[in-house]
Amino acid sequence: MKQKVFRKNNIWVGTMLGGPLAGGYFLYSNFKVFNKPGSARYSLGISIGILILLAILLPVIPDAIPSIIIPAIYTAIMYIIADRFQRTDIKSHIESGKGIHSWPRTILISVICSVITLGIFLFPVLLETNHARVRAKNISAVPVFNDEPVIKKDYGIQSVYYNSRNVSEEDADAIANMLYAVHIFNDQIKIFTYVSVEEDSYVIFFEEGLLSKDTMDYYTKMREMLPEYNIKSKFFDKKLDNVSAEVFITK
Repeated sequence: MKQKVFRKNNIWVGTMLGGPLAGGYFLYSNFKVFNKPGSARYSLGISIGILILLAILLPVIPDAIPSIIIPAIYTAIMYIIADRFQRTDIKSHIESGKGIHSWPRTILISVICSVITLGIFLFPVLLETNHARVRAKNISAVPVFNDEPVIKKDYGIQSVYYNSRNVSEEDADAIANMLYAVHIFNDQIKIFTYVSVEEDSYVIFFEEGLLSKDTMDYYTKMREMLPEYNIKSKFFDKKLDNVSAEVFITK
């Protein structure tokens, strides 16, 4: 059976479509045919390294950078490697009448690698979403409010409980609208929220599972949307008086 190789154009197009994982596979396959196992391993290492680098950099890349730049960079890297280290071998292979891989195979491999890459990047997001759903389901009952006069008002699937002694319905509405605007409230996961007043600050109680690395981003946005409020957010575990963390932002 004749061994087949990928041409440089296949590698270029396939990497653009399938990402660095596809580019690494194309280079690896060619190096195996050319009996260069060391270079084959290096090509896979480079593709995995690029994937890791993308996972680190993508969350912090400014939105102003065009989305085509990143694929163009890693595609260029794979093409340069193919041109620099495989050009002569590919040419000799083709001139000797040996086989080359078809475009349908190139596209198929690109699609498979693209799906694998997408799965790798989405897995942490899906894991966190599932964890959030589990946390929401574990809130089996509304915590005890220590005999305060509490009113519940619904906003879609969400509800805001508020202390009617010191929080008006209009204030509850403003806070609910703000929580939707900063995406703490959504239409998928029900979040327990209780609002009261302590001294000169509105206090919003959340289940402690909402305390994350994005917390300060949320409360910076809260500050921008409700500049006339002093806002203190408390994160509790099962009982309102069992507070594990606080975030306090003054006007």
